[in-house]
Amino acid sequence: MRGYTLFTMALLALASGAPSFSQDKFSKDSLAPYIPSPEVVVDKMLEAAQVKANEIVYDLGSGDGRIVIEAAQKYHARAVGVELRGDLCKSTRARIQALGLSDRIGTLAPGKDADLIAVDGDPTTDITALQRVVFVMKGGVVWRNTARP
Repeated sequence: MRGYTLFTMALLALASGAPSFSQDKFSKDSLAPYIPSPEVVVDKMLEAAQVKANEIVYDLGSGDGRIVIEAAQKYHARAVGVELRGDLCKSTRARIQALGLSDRIGTLAPGKDADLIAVDGDPTTDITALQRVVFVMKGGVVWRNTARP
């Protein structure tokens, strides 16, 4: 239910005063354009989600990291941001380090355990690929591996 509340709040906030954007401003090759959420929207989304300390907040398409950073700073949650654009990932990692939040916001690096789910297909173009899980790793332990050799 909380996920629906968060999504609903985001839609309401965008519809009620956030600037509008026309698609012609973005590359036709872009999977999803980078449109940063206003800080007030980020605050309302996290508030509506009732984020608690030590919960994990995931932000897919995390852009400049403002949602994961706010979740870690204000709510003391742990957070994971997923972003396709390398330039945004690099600047977000630098900001996270500068703010001293590296222990709260996840990164992947050699020597770290990673939670990983691999699916058969590309979920960015076929959402049903998420139903075809072939590999699961949690805390460095493989829990499921049906991948073909």
